[in-house]
Amino acid sequence: MAQCGYLFGTVIARMRERDAALPVVLGADLNLGSGDDPDLRSCLPAGWAVADDGGVQHVVATPEFVVIGSRPTDLRGTTDHPGLLVPLTRRSRRRTAPGGRRAGAPRSERNGS
Repeated sequence: MAQCGYLFGTVIARMRERDAALPVVLGADLNLGSGDDPDLRSCLPAGWAVADDGGVQHVVATPEFVVIGSRPTDLRGTTDHPGLLVPLTRRSRRRTAPGGRRAGAPRSERNGS
């Protein structure tokens, strides 16, 4: 758990301090089993997307991503685990035009009338 806390609380946190818009996706065998006590979620920052294989492999992503599925992938014995395929999508962001108006809003809404 100390290594997990350092990775997310120090290394990745410092990267994002330099560039808050920097998206992060990490896939790894973190040796933290799903449902263990404590488990991976206890050292992740709030809001991060998480997928796992029910074992020790995880994919985590910063809050701008959403996990849309996951499935194991046969790596034909090249490693001690199957692969883990986790498709992600970006959360939709409401665009805001200058002056705080929503971009693409009807003219009456843009003019405040």
